[in-house]
Amino acid sequence: MQDRMTDDLKPLTSLRFVAAMMIVGLHLKLSFLWSALAYVPGRAVQGVSFFFVLSGFILTHVYSSRPLPRYRAFMAARISRLWPVHVASLLVLLNFVRADSITFIGLGIFSKPVLLIVNLGLLQAWFPTIAHQYSFNSVSWSISTEMAFYLAFPFLLVRIRRQWASILLLAAGLVIAMLMATSLLSLPDNGGVETVTTATFLYTQPLVRGLEFVTGMAAYVFWNRFLRYRLISAVTYTVMEVSALTLVVVWLARGSWIVQSKIESLPSVLAWFIEAGSFWAFAIVIVIFAAAGGWLGKILSLRPFVWLGEISFSIYMFHLILIKIFALGYPDWSNPQTFFPALIAISALSFYLVEQPGRKWLGRILGASHPSVGLPKTDRGAADPVTERA
Repeated sequence: MQDRMTDDLKPLTSLRFVAAMMIVGLHLKLSFLWSALAYVPGRAVQGVSFFFVLSGFILTHVYSSRPLPRYRAFMAARISRLWPVHVASLLVLLNFVRADSITFIGLGIFSKPVLLIVNLGLLQAWFPTIAHQYSFNSVSWSISTEMAFYLAFPFLLVRIRRQWASILLLAAGLVIAMLMATSLLSLPDNGGVETVTTATFLYTQPLVRGLEFVTGMAAYVFWNRFLRYRLISAVTYTVMEVSALTLVVVWLARGSWIVQSKIESLPSVLAWFIEAGSFWAFAIVIVIFAAAGGWLGKILSLRPFVWLGEISFSIYMFHLILIKIFALGYPDWSNPQTFFPALIAISALSFYLVEQPGRKWLGRILGASHPSVGLPKTDRGAADPVTERA
């Protein structure tokens, strides 16, 4: 039997690496013809959705048992978490990637100075065009969306325990409202990089993706209330872990495609479902693996896997830049034997030389209040989820 009074979120840190590699595999598949990439499913794009759900769960775990810092200090901590790696990856992109493959340049609001300001300010998720959303290091759209979640989080946290159902319904209502808006606006299904389409209107929009984040918050309430302090044998917990993973695999491989075939006549619903339709299954996995109660959770708690999870934010932020460097500058080196070691090495350097010191340095400047101070050692690795994305 295991004492649920001891929290250990290490498996969730390790699962961050798995979700990051889903996105890495997807982007590699779009750039290279390596034979192993044939096995990367299209649903790998939903690794971003996993991050959003995980972010809601972890932040609620970290902040629900202690007084929230002042709003300014909370946001300072969040900015210092994301911005150093964001800026570092942008600098690497501008210096080492061919200019014509960096971003989409146009006139007016699509000019390079405007796009750069929008990107540095992490505002690109609010602009419904490819030119804005995928400007410069295109994967940074997801941390723009995440920043919007941070802005709302303190207000959601004070209500989530008692009003989680109402918050979920409100978030679902916003999704429905945005889906209806695509029809009222008669948005096209396809268009150029400066065109507002159904997909660009929905994909990065925080009002749409917020359902995934608050599902993570509600999942924490469930875990804290029904599983966190229960005594469950390792065997039983292992069965639960295997069942949760089986559910996700079957859903992604079969179930989601069945649902997709039923909604093909609803373009806006289809566009949302393809990107975010598995958030509920990810929430189940997160709840089951949170306490490392079974054998699979113990394996994911091993230090090598946790370390990969710790550097996964840098993996996510640098992988597409490295793909462009390999594809455009060193095509002869473009093979798994060189790409993956290079990605891990660059991500580790970013973690130790940029992410960790940058967070402390910028946090001091901004007056941040970091939640990891005073947390049990096992909670510190999960205190800052990677929110990245495709």
